[in-house]
Amino acid sequence: MSNSELLKLITSLESGSRPDLRDLSAWLASRNDISEDDWEKVQAALIKAYKFSGPEQLSQELKRPSFTRVTNYKDDFSPLLDEVNMGGWLRRFVEHTRNMEAPTAFHFASALTVLGASLRRRVFVDQGYYKIYPAMRTMLVGPSGTVKKSTASGYAVKVGRAAGCYNNLMNTGSGEALLSQLAKLCKMQGESTGLVYVSEMSTLINKSDYNISLVQLLTDLFDDADRKEKQTKSSGKEILDNIAVSCLLGTNEEFLVESVPPSALAGGMMSRFLTWYQEDTDREFPRPILADPKEYESLVGDLTRVGFVKGPAHTDAEADKWYEAWYRGRKDRRPVNERLAAFWQRIPDHLLRLGMLFSVSDNPDQRESVEITETHLIQAEAVLAWVLKYLPRVYAYVDVTGYGRETQRIITFIRNRGGYVGGSELGRKMSGRMSARLLDEHLTTLTRHNIIERIKATPWESSEYGYRLVRKEEEL
Repeated sequence: MSNSELLKLITSLESGSRPDLRDLSAWLASRNDISEDDWEKVQAALIKAYKFSGPEQLSQELKRPSFTRVTNYKDDFSPLLDEVNMGGWLRRFVEHTRNMEAPTAFHFASALTVLGASLRRRVFVDQGYYKIYPAMRTMLVGPSGTVKKSTASGYAVKVGRAAGCYNNLMNTGSGEALLSQLAKLCKMQGESTGLVYVSEMSTLINKSDYNISLVQLLTDLFDDADRKEKQTKSSGKEILDNIAVSCLLGTNEEFLVESVPPSALAGGMMSRFLTWYQEDTDREFPRPILADPKEYESLVGDLTRVGFVKGPAHTDAEADKWYEAWYRGRKDRRPVNERLAAFWQRIPDHLLRLGMLFSVSDNPDQRESVEITETHLIQAEAVLAWVLKYLPRVYAYVDVTGYGRETQRIITFIRNRGGYVGGSELGRKMSGRMSARLLDEHLTTLTRHNIIERIKATPWESSEYGYRLVRKEEEL
């Protein structure tokens, strides 16, 4: 038996230990590493130790555990692409990256952002009193190391840089430095456009007073104005024309708590982002499988063709009818969660922007105008519904008090440990952030509200307790 903890249990039973079956049942339920073969051996030891007549009597006293299910994660984005018949450059990019461990949604989101940046301001949807440009603001959120955010985003940016269709903007520094760079680009190119790519958002955005001003600046720039005049300490007045700043950021749940000020939610920055959350990936490759170099060159070449697409994007007759009906029915679909209100108000713009990008992805040879079909809008609606499904969990990390952030950190730590953590390990992890008394206060509150439960860590040999997550975070 390779599972050392189960081997200890069997050894203790053979030596005469008889743990309380209720404690033992809770402990077994907290495990996510029990194979069916191991369970057969544990079951035999339990029947013998407690003198049960057989498995049936044992099952009346002790709940049968789930077997070796480390995660409940399931890729629900790939089936969505099939369902809406997603094709074109974006689908080819997704299929090209199938042998990378990052989840499908992260590859799609990263490619979408690079596509939008490559179009700069040459394509737009005219809404009368304002225009919607292709620039995407994308945030990838998930546990560090597990979901390979930087792998997905970095590869898409590699393709984008090889095509050379957009400006690479700063990934560290101040708002003033970004303004200066955009002003220089404006003088050289007549436009202030480019992509801000940061694999770890906390290096660019955090809650210091110094960086809160950067959040405010980005929120302002994301309006894609025709002109803005900004005052800087070093250069005086900076003029930005034809603005379109795309953004691709990655972060984990803990850094999201630490980096993003609540004002980003209330002030509108987060509603301008499409935030893509994945808690795990179903891809695992002990030895990396290199992507097809010929397909890589083909993707780069087709993205270069996108650099020649220009003109207004318009909906055809069927798309017009669909959009009008969809728009009028929005009130009936308004989310109950108040945190989603600002994002929900921007859904029409997100929808048309995605429709425009899906059209270019399908046909990068459109030159004087871009046609958005009903299919493109249906695809956009499906993708936005997927994003919206995970937003409550993401926003819960941002719009919380100091006390709530610490509570959220405890929940995240337990979840990232597979839903169970020993009390000693949790104490060591949190010791640099809070006192033992405050940790106990948080744990008591979470237990009282049935978010976690306290169970014996190893019922057969010690009195140490651990904590098991019993409610999903999106229910909190």
